[in-house]
Amino acid sequence: MNTLFLIVEIAGERIALPSHEVESVVRVENIVIVPGVSPVIAGLFALRSRVLTLIDTQFLVTEESRLVHKGDFCIVTEIDGHPYGLIVDNVEDVVTVKQGNLMHIGFANKKWRAISNGMITHDEKLLLLLNLRSLVKIDILVAA
Repeated sequence: MNTLFLIVEIAGERIALPSHEVESVVRVENIVIVPGVSPVIAGLFALRSRVLTLIDTQFLVTEESRLVHKGDFCIVTEIDGHPYGLIVDNVEDVVTVKQGNLMHIGFANKKWRAISNGMITHDEKLLLLLNLRSLVKIDILVAA
């Protein structure tokens, strides 16, 4: 059995996202900064009559905020009925991966471990498989 993944780049790493969890890929337009929230929240963004909470994915793994600019890539997803935009450095491609190329292994970097479900093999390279739900932990986003 084959599965589709969207390949993106976050903090200099190539990452796989399960395509069935990705609603769309857009470019950020006007961002509204929200004072007093966790630095993981880059701001709010209006898209097709919805307000998305923008998640600074780089901050989750490096603890360094990323300045979000107009035109940056945003992965739109919905988790528990709430729309989110995940800021990524680059969007590469949608790829098909065979079930046998999915691995559940440990990670040396505890930040990546906290948001990953394992790894996939694509083009003879290992890619982290991101767990989108882990990016929007309730305790972090309460202020949003």
